[in-house]
Amino acid sequence: MRRYSREAEETVQAQDLIWEWMRSGLLEKEQIPRLSEDLQTDLRRTNNFLRLVLFLFTAIIIGASVLLLIDILHITEDRARAMACVGAAALCFGLAECLVAKFRAYRFGVEEALGVGAVVLVIAAVAQMMSNANIDSVLMSNANIDSVLAMALALGAIGGLLLYLRFGFVYAGVIAIACAAMIPFPLVHPVVVRHLLAAAILLVSFVVVRGNDLFQATAWVGLYVVLNLHIFPDAVNDRGWFYWTTYVMIWLLPILGLRLSLRSRDRLLMDVSGAMVIATLATNKLYLGLQPQTWDPILFGLFLMIAAVWI
Repeated sequence: MRRYSREAEETVQAQDLIWEWMRSGLLEKEQIPRLSEDLQTDLRRTNNFLRLVLFLFTAIIIGASVLLLIDILHITEDRARAMACVGAAALCFGLAECLVAKFRAYRFGVEEALGVGAVVLVIAAVAQMMSNANIDSVLMSNANIDSVLAMALALGAIGGLLLYLRFGFVYAGVIAIACAAMIPFPLVHPVVVRHLLAAAILLVSFVVVRGNDLFQATAWVGLYVVLNLHIFPDAVNDRGWFYWTTYVMIWLLPILGLRLSLRSRDRLLMDVSGAMVIATLATNKLYLGLQPQTWDPILFGLFLMIAAVWI
């Protein structure tokens, strides 16, 4: 269940639109009070700079508090440290709920850091329990790094999704999509299989989140990045059927994205599809195995200038 009502979030979005229109010169400053009369809400907000500062300070306090607790209580066993992280995660999530319920904090930075901190602490706790050493040694161990990384990505995807569903943190939803798509990379070693699995996850995500401009643009960009093998140099080891299939796809995806964006009037999807076209042109010679020339950047720059003027 979402912690904020739909009406309250729509009111906040309307307020942001009014201020954006004023900055764009579409509204006069004197018109703001009259337009804002019907857009009253009890949510407490702050500007983006202070929001970032509060987020960083809260994150530092959370990390320092957990480390101080472990040091003061002389917690050395892995299971005990994991339980301490779980307890701290529960406390962080409870405080985030309290700030929203009692003080009506909305994108205030503090409740965001508490929610994100809860997810990070859960990941740390599970990583600790998967090892016979401390967290640092787990992450540096060649034997356990793949399983720990896959677990962290899976928990990051689940945690990001829960934060979005509960508090509406949009960036948490973006992180959830990215983490879910990266899960096959540490688990699956055949290049073709892991890229296909990641592409399948992103394609399903794109279909599921249709209607949310940011999420579908994230999934679409991720799909392109996964299929453009020259963005991952280690993936280019066999110029077989999969290699040339991805070459076709990196041309089709931008075209399809532009078509979908024009049909739905989705500016963000149009922008990322345009960026895909540029990336495809930049990696085209690498795909074909042609020798780069010194004048390539000049021609590429001229093409971008002509395209910008034409558009």
